[in-house]
Amino acid sequence: MADQGPTSELLRKLIAEFGTPRCFTSSYQFAKGPLEEAPPFEPLDALEINHDVLSDKALAALEAIEEVVKDSPAEWMDFRWKLSAFLHLQDILDAPLYEAKELKIFFEQYYFYYESRTLLAESFLAVLNGLYTASDALLRPFLEFSLLQNYYYRVSRDSRDYAAFEKFLGDKQVPSWNTVMKKALPKDDFCRPIRFRMSSHLAALSQSVLHVYHPEDSPQQYRRQPHGHSIEGLFFWHKISLIVDAALWVYYVNFPMVFYPTDVLRKFGFNGPVGVVADPQTAHFVRKSLSETDYEAFKSYNAAECAPTVQWVQSRPDLSDDAIRSSWSHPEEDHCPPDLQHAFGLHTARFRALRLAMAFHAAERLQDVSDEFLGRVSTLAGWKEFARWERHRGSG
Repeated sequence: MADQGPTSELLRKLIAEFGTPRCFTSSYQFAKGPLEEAPPFEPLDALEINHDVLSDKALAALEAIEEVVKDSPAEWMDFRWKLSAFLHLQDILDAPLYEAKELKIFFEQYYFYYESRTLLAESFLAVLNGLYTASDALLRPFLEFSLLQNYYYRVSRDSRDYAAFEKFLGDKQVPSWNTVMKKALPKDDFCRPIRFRMSSHLAALSQSVLHVYHPEDSPQQYRRQPHGHSIEGLFFWHKISLIVDAALWVYYVNFPMVFYPTDVLRKFGFNGPVGVVADPQTAHFVRKSLSETDYEAFKSYNAAECAPTVQWVQSRPDLSDDAIRSSWSHPEEDHCPPDLQHAFGLHTARFRALRLAMAFHAAERLQDVSDEFLGRVSTLAGWKEFARWERHRGSG
């Protein structure tokens, strides 16, 4: 009988996609009314999770959460503000023209930020499906990737080159976490409690999922069936909010221009700098992600550092609508859309997708999954061979 091929719809789709170019998409939402009245994004939008991928269990969890949070709407809104601010951080990430082996490193350097967003989204999806331990386990690498992003940013800025990150791309080795923790933030009194907070969260997350924990700490204590939901589990977003908040603090120290909004479209048209300045919507989400006291503290901390850039932006004349439209340059559309706000959203969404695509270092080859290789990794004889090879490489 002839082979009829796979009957699984998913398998057929994956086989059809094999070898095709990767597809990266992004979006940009803007407030139609006054910006000060603009609400935060819904969690799925902030995490860029397509509603279609949700299981019935996840949909039921979201419905239950919406009912639960009616008793604490302010805390739920605070969670959404933080997610919205983290999404908009991508627009402030700059690309200094330091010495580099290849130009693409200017965008690849932000791999850790984009990967951390994936980890955060998967943590959210896991908990919606009742996989509480898996969700917690993803929060630690989310924090680690956030730290690594800021570490490499600061190291590159200090050395005026991308040698440290290029080394990571080459040998896949990162510095010790002690080194990362020390250099991801400035060494001063303002950052000392932020560094302590990050260390405390990392230690707690490690203890809760990566090390032996007490039976009383197991999610099974609160569930009536394995892998199901519990009332306690529906409040998972409190923990995620706390962890995202910590990551935001580190970014706010290293990218302080988020506290000084710029009408990017009016000042630069569609030829603005890569990152550097934050548009009013980004600044709005940042402001709402912090208490008023903390907002003023972060803003004043780097005021002197930001002053030259702020003055440079303010010194630029505002562009007329016609001048803005004349700066439009997109191969997909010859003419700028008449609504400038819509045009800016379209332009930003395209640039976001481009940066996302360029942030991922292309693999040189596919992983070996041949029958011979799989046979070796599943046998004692195969692992003896691997061990001999490793000893030989070490002695050489």
